Amino acid sequence: KQLEKKLAEARAKLAEAGDKDRAAAEAEVKRLERRIETHLPGLEQLVAMAKAGRKLRLPLLDREIPLILDEWAKPELGSGCVKITPA
Repeated sequence: KQLEKKLAEARAKLAEAGDKDRAAAEAEVKRLERRIETHLPGLEQLVAMAKAGRKLRLPLLDREIPLILDEWAKPELGSGCVKITPA
């Protein structure tokens, strides 16, 4: 939902952009649209897997770790996934 919110904000900026800022605003809208198209289906799949209690294999240690939903994952800043390591 945050990606969609950012896209709506970018589209609003594009609608108000003057000639000087139009190219940058269009590029931002296209970037967010591509991110939603490429990342959102995978993120939705990860959410479903986490809700189902699935685990992932950590290749560095060759062991399973739980897949957990967490607010620290920020799809607008990257993949939307984060590895949480206990202290």
